[in-house]
Amino acid sequence: MQTRRSERRGVGGKPAWGLGLCLAGLLMAACRSGGESPAASAVHDPVIRDIPKPAGFKLVDKNTQAVAAGQYRIAKCEYRGDTDRAGVKRFYEEYMPSAGFTLRQWSLDKGTYLLNFESNSELCVVKIGQSGWRTVINIEVVPKPQGPAERDNPPPVRRAG
Repeated sequence: MQTRRSERRGVGGKPAWGLGLCLAGLLMAACRSGGESPAASAVHDPVIRDIPKPAGFKLVDKNTQAVAAGQYRIAKCEYRGDTDRAGVKRFYEEYMPSAGFTLRQWSLDKGTYLLNFESNSELCVVKIGQSGWRTVINIEVVPKPQGPAERDNPPPVRRAG
């Protein structure tokens, strides 16, 4: 009589320890330094086309306003999605330069990130917070203020009188 060694089998008849080893390897590969997840991929939004938006975030119509006149625009847009706040912060740090915006300052206050970007003609504030289990992104785009030397029309001259 031949005795068989008892071996637990996993998927496809392979030993279960092999499956565990594969899962451990995948977990280690997914945990990059500092436990950071990669930045999401960028998609274009119909409201503010040139400002990148992380894939999977949906526009919240009731909290969005936008107006454009000539070369100027003002927009306040809200998006909700599932990417974690730190991942969304990294996303904007990575993708905004390709849209012509430079990060001037960022802060973290009570779990909410605030990123201030600037282009040649606009200021863009990105606020990244949490609402329940969802990540909320608020983007505000406004024209850059012009100083007296940059105005098209000179200010009126005061007359002594």
